[in-house]
Amino acid sequence: DKDPVLTIIQDPERRATLIAVRDSDWNGHTKYQFDIHLQGDAETVFFQWS
Repeated sequence: DKDPVLTIIQDPERRATLIAVRDSDWNGHTKYQFDIHLQGDAETVFFQWS
């Protein structure tokens, strides 16, 4: 709730599309997963910059 960009998005489910999720440890390194969905119910939020 402290990130000024993420707080623009009111819906927590839509906001979650912009956050990587900790997946596992791999060879002593933390691994994160970030999926980009171009359309559909789980579509990743995109910002329009002008």
